[in-house]
Amino acid sequence: MNEQCDMLVLSYKEYREHDALICGLSEQGKINLIARGANKGNSKNAGAIQPYSLARILYNAHEQRSLYTLKTAQGLKSRRHLREHLLLSAIASLICEIVVSQTMDEGSEYFKIVDTCLDALEKGTQPYGVLCLFLALHLRMQGIYPEVEGCVRCGSREHIQGISICDGGFVCHSCYRCEDDRKRTKEQLKKFRLINHAAIEHLSIIDDSASWDYEDADILLSLLSEYGNAALKSAVFLKNISKFTY
Repeated sequence: MNEQCDMLVLSYKEYREHDALICGLSEQGKINLIARGANKGNSKNAGAIQPYSLARILYNAHEQRSLYTLKTAQGLKSRRHLREHLLLSAIASLICEIVVSQTMDEGSEYFKIVDTCLDALEKGTQPYGVLCLFLALHLRMQGIYPEVEGCVRCGSREHIQGISICDGGFVCHSCYRCEDDRKRTKEQLKKFRLINHAAIEHLSIIDDSASWDYEDADILLSLLSEYGNAALKSAVFLKNISKFTY
C-alpha cells in the first residue's frame, strides 16, 4: 500500500552501489526508507532527499516491515545553504542526530520544532540560539526540567552562582562546589533561565534577547548527556569547530 507524507530528511547514507538509506521525520514519527537508484546521476528523487531538506514523499508501506521503499520525492524545502556552511551544517547535523537517536514517541509538535529550527538556521537566526532552544525543548519533551527558579540543592533564590549538571539546575553561592558545578556570569544564568522557559514560538525573542555562543549550548548538551544517555558524534565535531569564529 502506498502512502504519502511530508518528511524531514534526518540522515542519508549510501547503500550498495546506487541506493541510499534514509531516516526521516514526519508528523507521525520517524520513517526508515530505502531509496533505490538515488546515487545514480539520473535519479529523479536524489535532489529532494538530501540532508535537512523537506520533501513530500510517496512510499510503499508494509505493516510487517520497518524499512519502506521510496517511490517518489518532491522537494518542498532544499535548505542547500545548511549543507554548504560548516557551522550551520554541524548544528543541523546535531539536531538531526538527536532526533534519530531518541526513542520517545514523536508527534506533530516535534516535527514542527525540528522544521522551525532548520528554517531558522537557513534564514540567518543566531545558530547557537537555535540549537539552545531545540535542546531545551527536547529535554523538556523527555521530562527533563532544569531548576531555574532557585538553587536546586537548598531552594534559595539569592546569590545564584552556577549550574549543576549532576543535580540539574541553578546552585547558589553556599551550595556551589567548584569541582562539580559550572560557574556562570549573571548574563549566562539569565540566558539559561530564559531558554528553559521558552517555546518554539519564542524563537525570534531568543534571537533578539542576547548573543548566544557554544558555552550556552554546551550546558544543555551536558544535561542531555547526563540524563538522556546520548553519545553524539555531531556534538564532538561541533565542539571542535566552535574554537573557530564564523
